[in-house]
Amino acid sequence: MPKRYTGGIISATRPTVTNSSASGMFSASEAIQYTASGTWSGLPGPPTNVSATRGNMQATITFTPPASNGGTAITSYIVTAMPGNITATGASSPITVTGLTNGTSYSFTVKSVNARGASADSSSSLSVTPGNPPTSLEYLIIAGGGGGGASLGGGGGGGGAGGYRTASGYSVTSGVNYSVSVGGGGAGGGPSVSNGSDSSFGPINLFITSTGGGRGGSALATTGSGGSGGGGGGGGTVASGTGTAGEGNNGGAFNGFVGGGGGGAGAAGSAGTGSNRARGGAGGAGATSSITGTAVTRAGGGGGGTNTDGSMATSDGGSGGGGFGSGFPIQTGGNGTTNTGSGGGGGAQNGAGSYASGGSGGSGIVILRYLSSFDDPSSTTGSPTVTTASGYKIYQFTGNGSITF
Repeated sequence: MPKRYTGGIISATRPTVTNSSASGMFSASEAIQYTASGTWSGLPGPPTNVSATRGNMQATITFTPPASNGGTAITSYIVTAMPGNITATGASSPITVTGLTNGTSYSFTVKSVNARGASADSSSSLSVTPGNPPTSLEYLIIAGGGGGGASLGGGGGGGGAGGYRTASGYSVTSGVNYSVSVGGGGAGGGPSVSNGSDSSFGPINLFITSTGGGRGGSALATTGSGGSGGGGGGGGTVASGTGTAGEGNNGGAFNGFVGGGGGGAGAAGSAGTGSNRARGGAGGAGATSSITGTAVTRAGGGGGGTNTDGSMATSDGGSGGGGFGSGFPIQTGGNGTTNTGSGGGGGAQNGAGSYASGGSGGSGIVILRYLSSFDDPSSTTGSPTVTTASGYKIYQFTGNGSITF
């Protein structure tokens, strides 16, 4: 830049122009900036970490601003979709690009813009295919049922059903991975008898969880609480397990040397009758859902076991797959039904100074459905069973997996 003093110009070397608005010319704003600071602004760097989430005839683009703004504030960002060279402008991340064609795969780049101009393109995002994903769904989440208690000093208590949670209108977001975990049934038997395992659904750290069913009680193991509580049983273990509010019900009490029934999703387990030769308490009833298009009852409690020389008849497991409570001399309780979250039945006292095992709890299940007018998920894992009924797409998970819409 020439310098001048009173009397005339003493240096008139032509400036070298390397970055200006037009060849050899400075804009008014550039000239003001130079005289104010003695520096020239440059172009900003391109944004980084560009990613895209599909929508219906659109995509939403997120990105990280560049490390360098070129010396002056970034005023906007330009997103370009390819193919089609479709653009959208916004002041910050995220920016939504509209006017896309469903079923066409697009990738996206982003430019930063300041007073000097636009940056180079960012690296391209991974491709996404716009469509019509669901925005909400209905779920049924059932945990594994508890194992039935062993007999010793009286009949074993029935296992409680796994927690049962259902709701509609659950909001889902396209591009987000929703994890599915299906709980196993608890082991039946003596010292090894156990609660069922939890089942869950949702994005990471925001899971909706159903609690595993409580184990049936005996002289060998205390009664368990859970989604539904296990029935009391054996050797004076009178107290029944408690259920979790909104998921299940309490187990029935041990009484008169016969075990109580495990709680079910729809009702509490029945207490032992108190008679020396009576059957154990019945398991609590399960709950009925039509989420698959037909009414199905699941998550029944296991029946309680009887005592030595007690009834020859088994006690009833709760409707919805609960295992029967054993009657003398059958001894071993029935298993809960697979993928219903039902409790195992209690074992019968055999009079030989040893114990008879209770049945194992049934494994859980996770069922999701949404209107069939929406697109299929962009991906699933875990091999869910997929059906369509009554205008809905239905995904049944009997093992761990995931789904992304």
